[in-house]
Amino acid sequence: MRRFLLKFLILLALLLVGQSVVAYIYPASVPEAIVHFQTLLDEQVDVIYMGDSTLWHPTGSQTTAAMLQELLPNQTIGELSHAAYGMDIYASYITYLLRQEYRPKLIIIPINMRSFSPEWERRPGYQFTMEKRILNMGIPLTRFLGRPLRLFGSYQTDITQDEFLRSEINNSGTPVGQVADFEDSVGLTASATQNTEQFVYYQELAADPDYPRLLTYYFMNALQPDHRKVRAMVEIVRALQTAGVDVLFYFTPVNVELGDLYIGEDFRRQFTANVDVIKAQIAAEGLTEGTQMLDFSYDLAAYFFSDTEHLRQPGKLYIAEQLATHIDPAAMVPVATPQATPVTPVVATTPADTTSNTAPANPLLATTVARATQAADSAAATTPVAPAPPSEATPIANPLLATAVMRATEAAQP
Repeated sequence: MRRFLLKFLILLALLLVGQSVVAYIYPASVPEAIVHFQTLLDEQVDVIYMGDSTLWHPTGSQTTAAMLQELLPNQTIGELSHAAYGMDIYASYITYLLRQEYRPKLIIIPINMRSFSPEWERRPGYQFTMEKRILNMGIPLTRFLGRPLRLFGSYQTDITQDEFLRSEINNSGTPVGQVADFEDSVGLTASATQNTEQFVYYQELAADPDYPRLLTYYFMNALQPDHRKVRAMVEIVRALQTAGVDVLFYFTPVNVELGDLYIGEDFRRQFTANVDVIKAQIAAEGLTEGTQMLDFSYDLAAYFFSDTEHLRQPGKLYIAEQLATHIDPAAMVPVATPQATPVTPVVATTPADTTSNTAPANPLLATTVARATQAADSAAATTPVAPAPPSEATPIANPLLATAVMRATEAAQP
């Protein structure tokens, strides 16, 4: 027995020496996002702005973090964004951060309500199992043991594709099918790539997809307090409050006018209920002065969006301006708040004075034209008319809306 143990120890020593040589010459690779995060810590940036694709999609536009940096030139803003990131991977980055010597002044984390849906939460490619384990081990140990760990399947996700497709979808708590019933029927395409991984996006809204099913798939699942990402968010708050690091959460805007148009009042009711679940869980932790939570859910109208939750350039600028005024109110003059979206569903109609009798194929354009026409009719009316809701007051005065109306009208004409 002693001879066997001795041989085993000798073999183990040889394996360690061999692995050390290989790791020294050919160290295992570390995901680019983690290397970048370590660089931000080494540079001792003032603010770390974490996020998913709502910071930069559609590709080619300036990121929200870059805009925030321009608005706060006296602070250094470090961006850590990746497609399909969510609260669970943010929590792993926070754990890694708190093991380092340097701590930033502030961490910004968006809350994308779509990330809590089974469409996102259960998708195998969105689990980031490898990244979480690397953040837990640290970069040096990963470079040393990364290849053996990958070889023995340590980085494989716990959710299989079959399990994902069998995941239940509910509408306000009522089961309406499985992921497989929705995945192939809402026009999703793997149209974006980041670090060789495929992620599901609309580059632009299609002309005639099944919007009720899409919105149900993304946003209508009833969120429970024990959801994995809700628990991860609570862990982030606890860890950062204990460490004395300020954190600013914000709910990312949603294209609520699509919900009004295709789901009706149930869309806002369920979306608001899901937001309230998160607010209640975080409030129960006893928020300190260093923890803030902003809600931009319904701040922006349809023409600010490229799809259901990704913003065009003016929308990103609005978020950056709002964040800047909360981080450093003296840094800039607060800008006018864009007109809030209406509480009542919007009916997409063709403007009466256009040369075409055919409604625009894109519902966003139809909605914008309808709202602009309503405002124009009210202004030109010679008899008193019922006032529009306060959130709809004089939308045409907004230059962004004026531009959107012009483009919508051009698109509506043959």
